[in-house]
Amino acid sequence: MKVYDVTEVAEILKVTERTVRKMLNEGELQGKKVARSWRVTENQLKRYLEGKSMLDTLAKAFCQDLREDLREEFKKEVNEGLKKYGYDPVNWD
Repeated sequence: MKVYDVTEVAEILKVTERTVRKMLNEGELQGKKVARSWRVTENQLKRYLEGKSMLDTLAKAFCQDLREDLREEFKKEVNEGLKKYGYDPVNWD
């Protein structure tokens, strides 16, 4: 079983180490503290990434059901809400 430290997770997710620590402290990303250092297993990282993928899929599906004139406003509101809470915006492509 592969285990990553904060630096490795940050490189994989293309975010800062501070962001990874925040995600771990807030429970957005699962991990285990060993002594004073966080560790994340490969399975925990996969579950996080699969969850993000599911969010994108659900948002896109919901958006398709909206009237055309509401779609852009919905996309904007969703991405602003995600950014507010430290999440990556949905990739609408």
